[in-house]
Amino acid sequence: MPSRDDPSTPGNHLVSSPTTPDGANGFSSGTMRMNFTNAPGYVSFLGTVNDAAAYNPSGTGEGFFYTVRAYDLAGQPISTSSITSTLNSRYTSTSGVLFRRDFITVSNSRGISRVEVLQKDIAVLFDNLSLSTYAPIP
Repeated sequence: MPSRDDPSTPGNHLVSSPTTPDGANGFSSGTMRMNFTNAPGYVSFLGTVNDAAAYNPSGTGEGFFYTVRAYDLAGQPISTSSITSTLNSRYTSTSGVLFRRDFITVSNSRGISRVEVLQKDIAVLFDNLSLSTYAPIP
């Protein structure tokens, strides 16, 4: 698997997705769930993804993309208007692939019990997870 490391920050290593025995990508489709017992009002993280992959709030459609869904303490969906994806930076990996870092923030004054990241045919790498009562500073 080619390196996904940012050559300008060699100390910050990204873990790449595993491959299947036949060499195909292993964990590029599916859902990652984060459950929170302390019900933070804000959850934020960096998602690193191939720059060609779209952030798709609806979670439907063709092509490769990812989306974020969140739920309140009662298990009800939090509005997509309370979930933001902001471009943090772009870099070309040591293997020559353009990657993008998106700063994802979920906010809900009644608390967040769960965040799900749905990936469709693209691996999303996570870093800098933050849980807070207060709004994060990007």
